[in-house]
Amino acid sequence: MIKTLSQQPKGLWILCGVEIWERFSYYGMRALLILYLTSEFWGMSDTQAYLTYGSYVAFVYMTPLIGGYISDTFLGHTTSVKYGCIFIMIGHILLSTQQSFFWGLAFVVVGTGFFKSSMATNIGRNYNNSNDHLRDSGYTLFYMAVNLGSGLALIAVPLIAKYFSWHAGFATAAFGMGLGLLVLFIGEIKKIIPKDHILVSKKTHIITIISALIAVCIFQYLIFHAKNTANVLYIMTIIVFIYLIYKTIKGGKEYTIPILAVLKVSIIVMFFWILFEQTATSVLLFTERFVNLNIFGFSISAANTHVFNSLFIIILAPFFAIIWGKWNISIFRKMGAGLIITGLAMGAFAISANLAIKGFSPSLLWIVLGYMLITMGELCCSPTGLAAISKVAPADIVALLFGVWGIKSSLSNYFASYIATFTDVGDIKDTSSIIQAKAYYHLFFNLTITAIIIGLIILIISKQLKRLYNI
Repeated sequence: MIKTLSQQPKGLWILCGVEIWERFSYYGMRALLILYLTSEFWGMSDTQAYLTYGSYVAFVYMTPLIGGYISDTFLGHTTSVKYGCIFIMIGHILLSTQQSFFWGLAFVVVGTGFFKSSMATNIGRNYNNSNDHLRDSGYTLFYMAVNLGSGLALIAVPLIAKYFSWHAGFATAAFGMGLGLLVLFIGEIKKIIPKDHILVSKKTHIITIISALIAVCIFQYLIFHAKNTANVLYIMTIIVFIYLIYKTIKGGKEYTIPILAVLKVSIIVMFFWILFEQTATSVLLFTERFVNLNIFGFSISAANTHVFNSLFIIILAPFFAIIWGKWNISIFRKMGAGLIITGLAMGAFAISANLAIKGFSPSLLWIVLGYMLITMGELCCSPTGLAAISKVAPADIVALLFGVWGIKSSLSNYFASYIATFTDVGDIKDTSSIIQAKAYYHLFFNLTITAIIIGLIILIISKQLKRLYNI
């Protein structure tokens, strides 16, 4: 193992360093967002906060689709990552005041478009015929960097915000992105990172900066007027569907079956993420307002609970990998089981809310149990969905179908936030409010029943689906 690590190209370690700090900045800020918007400092209603969050995250998942085309065609991948780091860092700095807050979110959205579209590609550019046998382990190390960065952020940033200030929390996220940019510059100066395939002219840089700033203005408006986000997502979805229909007609049966398979998988996984994203919206505010957050004599922030997902992924992923390797379980069966398990997770949150209705302060263990179950659901649904696309997609439309996956992420995050608005009961935010606790209970209970029913239906028809799509 040590030999394999030492054989990895130096560029991999530089890019992993950049990714750690980009994920640190993103997840650190994301963990604070809902709590910050509903705090006395900002004073948004729950509905406004949910929709603002949903709009922001939806665009974060959408912009890499455009950013990928720009980096492939005009900028090159390293230059694109550099732009992404700079815009993200500026965004986190602007988050520190109410006046510039929405501008900060817009800068992060545009920066993520530059960054995310090119990082995985940059990893691949470190490998050639002589070291291609190290590629898979390289991507595994890259995935570990993602989890390391997010895990560190979910522990540190919420505690800094809790014990110092919101601004200190956002500043920490900005500092993290600054470190990522510094690591990238070191890699460039020492010529460790492979050179871009495109020589970017001064004119291209100017056009890119102007275009990116225009995009910032557009996203600032859309996030500020979050209800408009749904219309943008609908338009993009319609455009993609029209193009998919065109490819189906042109390609015939060779394209029809893969496209239908990917659409069905995407819809199932979209529903999973609608459930999962409650942990960043309704479950988060429920935890903040009702749950006893003292553990071993130490008080944590509600935002710290996000780290349970990262911890359970690290603990459970190897076991799931063994199970999938031992038993030949179809993708649709995995997803059906995943939705049922996720339904049980929502059930744990519902039990916790029911305890709050009865006047108890629910134990943090209910939230931990919910996170463990929802992480198991994630391991059943998300990786298998990506595997399905890579398995069935014809080579010339792989990128397009992964684009469908990206739009699925945008839609699911926005719809999750919209569904969370059903827990808004106006100005009643006191943790002793039975009305507020009932609102959380009804949402969690309804999602529990819905997820289990849909999961059972998928399990029942999984044989037919496997026969039809061969996945």
